[in-house]
Amino acid sequence: MTGCFGAALVRRCDCWELSAGWPDYGFRFRQASRVPGQDDGYWAGEGVGTNASLIVYADADPRQVLRSSPAMDRPAAQGLVRRLFPEHAIEETGDADVMDVLSPDLGRAYAGSYPGLAIVCHSGLGRDRPSGLPQHILGARPYRWIYLGAMISFFDCASVAVWHDGRLRRSLSVTVNGQLAGPPVTGEIVENIGDPLPFEQSLWARHSPHGVHRIPFHPLGLGEAALAAILGLPYARGVPDPVEYGTVPLAGFRVTALPGSAAEADEREAEAATRRALPALSLAGRYRLETAPDGSTRWTRAD
Repeated sequence: MTGCFGAALVRRCDCWELSAGWPDYGFRFRQASRVPGQDDGYWAGEGVGTNASLIVYADADPRQVLRSSPAMDRPAAQGLVRRLFPEHAIEETGDADVMDVLSPDLGRAYAGSYPGLAIVCHSGLGRDRPSGLPQHILGARPYRWIYLGAMISFFDCASVAVWHDGRLRRSLSVTVNGQLAGPPVTGEIVENIGDPLPFEQSLWARHSPHGVHRIPFHPLGLGEAALAAILGLPYARGVPDPVEYGTVPLAGFRVTALPGSAAEADEREAEAATRRALPALSLAGRYRLETAPDGSTRWTRAD
C-alpha cells in the first residue's frame, strides 16, 4: 500500500519526528480529537484532528444498533479479526470504547460484533483508492452493506466507500495535497466513483468550485461527516440522537505480521512510502478555504 494511507502505517515515533519541524501546528495522531462539531474555518494542523481507519459490515442500520448499547459477541469479533489478518499472529488485549480507538496504534486492532453489525478498526484499512480494497476484506462477513471510512489529520486526507450486495456503490477519496497520493494526482480528488451519498450534499453545496479537481470542503470534514452519518457518532453538527461515549465496546487485539509474509512486506513498503512523501510534506501547515469575487475557491496558507 502506498500514498497517504500507506505512509500512515509507519511507526508512530517516525511520524512524530516528521512533525517535529512544525511545532506550532499541533499535529497529533492519537484519537483524542478536536471537539466534535467545532468551527471548521481552519483545519490543517490546527489543534488536534480526528483520525480514523475502520470498516463496518451491516445488515441493520448501524446507528440504530449502536444507539441501543449492544452487547458484544466476543467469539464472533475474534473470528472476524482472524479472517481479516490471516498473515498475522493475534493476541487478545483489553477492550475499549469505539470512539477511543477509531484509529488504533500500529500493531493493534479493535473489533466488535453485534446483531446485524460488525466493526473493525485498524490502521491498515485506509486506502487512497478504496475501490482496490482486497476481496478477503470485503468477503469477511456475509452482510449486505459494507462501509469504509478513513482519515488522517497529519496528511489531511480522507476516504469513504460503500458496497451493497458485493457491488461498489460509492468511493470518494480526497486530500489537500494530491502529490501525497499513491500514485500522485493533480488537485485534491484521488478517487470519485458513483453518486454522492446523502450526507455529502451539504459538503458539495458549500461553494461552487471551479475545475474538476477542486473540492469546497476540507478532507477531514468529509471523514467526520461520514462517522456521524453512518455510525451516529458525534463528529458533526446536528447529529440526531448521537451514540453516547462509553456505550459501544470493542475487543482489542495485538496483530503482528508473521516473518516473511506478504503483510510484513506491505509494512516495509509503507515505511518507504513515507520517505518518498517527505518532499511533499513541506506543504504542511494551516490552510483556509477562500472564495474569490468570481465565485472560485482555493486553499491558502493561513500561517
